[in-house]
Parts: sequence; C-alpha cells; structure tokens
Amino acid sequence: MRPGAFSQSSVVVMGGHFGELPESGLPQWGPAMDYNIQTDRPAATVVFERMNPLIVPLAVTLKVCLRRLELPALQAGGPLARLLALQAELHCGDNKMEQLARANTALPADILNFQYNSLACAAALGWDCVTIEEVPLAVGSLEGETLLNRDSAGLVYRVVTDVDAVRFSERWLETVVQL
Repeated sequence: MRPGAFSQSSVVVMGGHFGELPESGLPQWGPAMDYNIQTDRPAATVVFERMNPLIVPLAVTLKVCLRRLELPALQAGGPLARLLALQAELHCGDNKMEQLARANTALPADILNFQYNSLACAAALGWDCVTIEEVPLAVGSLEGETLLNRDSAGLVYRVVTDVDAVRFSERWLETVVQL
C-alpha cells in the first residue's frame, strides 16, 4: 500500500530453505517444516523480493537449542528467565523433544527447545558467534512451497550460514538470566 515505507528498515527473517537439508544428525526438515515462510507464501515472497532481509535459515537454527542443564540458571534469574524455564519444560513435554533427540544424534539428549528466534535476534544484534555471508538467491517455488535457490544472477542477501552453538548458548544464557 505504501511502496518504500520500509526502505530504511532492517528486516530479519527467521526462515528460508535453500534446497539443502540440515547437517547430518539434526532433524532432516525440508521446506514444509519452515512454518514462518510456508504459512503465508505470498507475503514471504514480497518480503524476500522487496525488503532484502537478513535471512536466518531453519537449517542453521537447528544447531542451537535450550537444554535442561540450563534450567537452574534460568530458574535463579529474573522473572522473564524463570518464565522461559517454565515454558521450555512445558514445550519439551508437549512436543516430545526427548523422542526427537533419540532420533537425531546431533541433538543433546536434554534438549527442551530450539532457539529459532533467539538466533535471529543474535544475528540482528551482530553477535560474533553468528556467521553472516552474502549469498545470491532467487525466490522460487517447488510443489507449492516457497524456496530460495542459490543463483548467481539473483539478489544478494545477507544469510546466516553458521553459528558457534556453544558460544551462542553461553552468551544467550548470560543475557537472559538478567531479565
């Protein structure tokens, strides 16, 4: 409705699938599991094509998780940290995270949840444990699902390509326990 209204805004998208599955040992989730993109494909396409967002792909977010061993620190933290601890325990039970860990060898046995949005925030803030590269991509679709394809003629996006999961978890926990 207002072309250019966000031209000076920084946009971060937690989602995106490049046709490559996550690393071995992680859940081999394809584009159908990329909820943020697949729920509203036309809107996602508009964001990708017109807003040049920083992209935090689903496959990379699977490398960072909240673990049961982090609960004591959260429970000893501020009100928000305590709430996150409670929600993580409930999420773990509701989503059968122990079963997911048993089926995926790269996941810790005590996983409570993935840190999808926390990684997107860390990328937006420029945390040094997050690797961001410029990647030429074209927005496309396959069997009705929106995909991002590596394409030398495509637009160049900033994409989170890796994360140091240990450093990320340490910094995240240190930050959140204060809240």
